[in-house]
Amino acid sequence: MPKPPLIPYSELPLDGLDAERVEALWLFVASGPDLQRVLPDGRTDIVARFHLEDDLQSISRVRLVIAGPTLHVREVPARAGTGLMGLRFKLGWASACLGVSPKLLRDRELLHEEADTLLPQHAEQLKRCRSLSELKRTLVSTAHELLQASRITPGQLLAAEAVRLLRSAPERPDLKLLCRQLGVSERALRREVLQAVGVPLRSLASIVRFHRAMMLMREPGARPSVVAAEAGYSDQAHMNREFRRYGRFTPAVPMQVPLIGRSAPPSGAGRNVQDR
Repeated sequence: MPKPPLIPYSELPLDGLDAERVEALWLFVASGPDLQRVLPDGRTDIVARFHLEDDLQSISRVRLVIAGPTLHVREVPARAGTGLMGLRFKLGWASACLGVSPKLLRDRELLHEEADTLLPQHAEQLKRCRSLSELKRTLVSTAHELLQASRITPGQLLAAEAVRLLRSAPERPDLKLLCRQLGVSERALRREVLQAVGVPLRSLASIVRFHRAMMLMREPGARPSVVAAEAGYSDQAHMNREFRRYGRFTPAVPMQVPLIGRSAPPSGAGRNVQDR
């Protein structure tokens, strides 16, 4: 069995960041060597990767990473002492804050010069940090500046509202009904969601349903057949296929990963350990 993380995944106070646009500020340090599983969820993160020193406060070798939305589960190797502190945007807000469509970042991580070029001033500030507390202050400051400078378009607002409705739907999302609620054509909605979120609308609906089912499976006494119906699957076999597709496991094999949205309505989407 792998050793527990040196600092388990945890979510930090947002320190005044706009909770309508920021999903979480998070920290994770691996005891490693280990493989960390990244589940698809459609979100984009700004991540500061670093090495945590023996005093558990000092850090070194800070590097900026821009982690785009994913459609496929990945397993990423982590070494002992490798730390990650990240800012996770809510679905639909990364494009306005980063000035680049997440569809260009899908299933990608921008590393080294690529990441630095996207956020040059902030990358240099993050690299100069020498403690966890300093890194957090700098990351929060970076987020404040990006949020203040964000360029919000009608299409981006439309995509964000579509995401909200998808997450709050009590059953299997009806995309035609969603379009009627928003007063747009399905073609227009697909275009705006792809631009703002970075993944196709139907894929996003499937991912939201997958995370909803994972959350429901955490409930005491949860039964897969009942969860499948509540999450919006046609049957349990359908849910099993989606779990294997997006997580490489089945509902009978629970994944012990934190779920974003646990304090939101039960229909909220979830998130695995953000450990890229």
